Amino acid sequence: LKDLASRNNPNALAHLGDLYFRGNGVQRDPKKAIQFYKRAAKHNFSEAQLKLGLIELESIAETTGDRAQGLMYLKAASDSGSLEAQKIYAEEMLHERKFTIAAKYFEKSATQGDIDSMMSLAELGAQQSTLAHKIDSVYWYIQAALKGHHEAQYESGMLYINGKHVPQDFRLAYRWLLLAAQKGHKNAQFQLGVLYSQGLGVPKNDYRAAKWYLKAAQQSHRDAAAILGTLYYDGKGVNQDFEQALHQMSKNRFLLHLHA
Repeated sequence: LKDLASRNNPNALAHLGDLYFRGNGVQRDPKKAIQFYKRAAKHNFSEAQLKLGLIELESIAETTGDRAQGLMYLKAASDSGSLEAQKIYAEEMLHERKFTIAAKYFEKSATQGDIDSMMSLAELGAQQSTLAHKIDSVYWYIQAALKGHHEAQYESGMLYINGKHVPQDFRLAYRWLLLAAQKGHKNAQFQLGVLYSQGLGVPKNDYRAAKWYLKAAQQSHRDAAAILGTLYYDGKGVNQDFEQALHQMSKNRFLLHLHA
């Protein structure tokens, strides 16, 4: 290993840095570890650049920490293709409200298949109207949804319900919401109740509406509990049950007052 390091093999240099940083088989020496990391970083070795960035940002390894230096190393690692560095650097840029730069690096990691980055990119596009023309939030929500991210599935469903940036399509909304609801997403469960109550995208079905409202209510969704209470009160989709109606309505004092 030392022979390879003497020939400036970046992988060997970084590995030696790890040994000295952790004290594995050698006396722990963070300063020496940093020296090896820096030698590897000069060869654009992203793993070493990432570690140097984290050391500076988090003020570890008995260093005082230098944020500017840490960000420089993280950016270098990001540009060298490190997915982890791209995510961390994007978050740091987001913290500094440098949204355009954050979007650029979230897109790099999202393009590598990172679901969290897809969601961050979609949310950034949705929240920052000045970036809306640069970030296709719909695309990234759906990409994350296709990978099984339940929040992305819910958001995709709501995009089609609201007809925002996509044509309004209750049937597609139902499909995405169902996937999220089956994973326990209470807001998706509530929205399925609404779709079945109103016959939007699916045939009107009070029984199925009540079923989804109940699932959401069991997770403390107050609106679902309130509507479920009225269903029990009216015997709509469920057997009429005034005790259950009172129980569900008690979760929403305003609605309880109206029926008093």
